Amino acid sequence: MSKQFAEIDASNTPYPEHVKLQLVKDKSQVCGEFLEFLENRGTFLAEMHDGELYTTSTCWEELLAMFFGIDLGKLEAEKKQMLAELRAQKG
Repeated sequence: MSKQFAEIDASNTPYPEHVKLQLVKDKSQVCGEFLEFLENRGTFLAEMHDGELYTTSTCWEELLAMFFGIDLGKLEAEKKQMLAELRAQKG
């Protein structure tokens, strides 16, 4: 995780992961576009396991979330909470 993004404090909101996501949206978009550019050129990210190099199995969404300090599990829980609140409001 980037130290710069690890310091984002969104704890004063009921949806902190969504706040963090919104704050880094533009940068995350550029990073994602760069990863897509690399893949289209036949360049792939790799990981080392037991001295062997393998194409990474981690998807871009996970990599970007890790880099920007966003917990995808918490983000999904917040989405479910938002939907439940909307349903409750509509009766």
